[in-house]
Amino acid sequence: MTQLDAAYTKWRKVIAAGNDNFELRHTLITLVYYFRAIDLAVLLVKQWPLSQRAIHALLVSYHNLAELYEREKCMRQAWQVLVTAKQQMMAAFCKQGERAGLNLACQQARKRLSQFENAHGRFAPFSPPQKELNTYTGNGLTALHSQQPVRR
Repeated sequence: MTQLDAAYTKWRKVIAAGNDNFELRHTLITLVYYFRAIDLAVLLVKQWPLSQRAIHALLVSYHNLAELYEREKCMRQAWQVLVTAKQQMMAAFCKQGERAGLNLACQQARKRLSQFENAHGRFAPFSPPQKELNTYTGNGLTALHSQQPVRR
């Protein structure tokens, strides 16, 4: 068994465990498995960028996570994951050039994002939390400065 085979087998076990928990509706456990699957798939792509299995693992991992978010009605998170999947596939395409497996992965990522957007719309990308600019609350206290919750 090659190193690629071993790493891919490890990814398959993690994604399968995530899928089992998805079916059992164990949302938090599924989330952990899917994030782990993405981490493993990213490593696969870094180590074997020309491997169709590595690209497939990354795409499946992202799409499974998006499906979990969608099921849980977290549409903005699902959309962001699908955007990330498409961006990752396009980045691999730009880096590695035109290949049959990569072309198909790009098409699948684009199609899945398009289907989601047709059903649920687009969302603003996540950005770092912004500090509250206006801290006036009407009673003269500000939560920002007092480190206490404002009570009305």
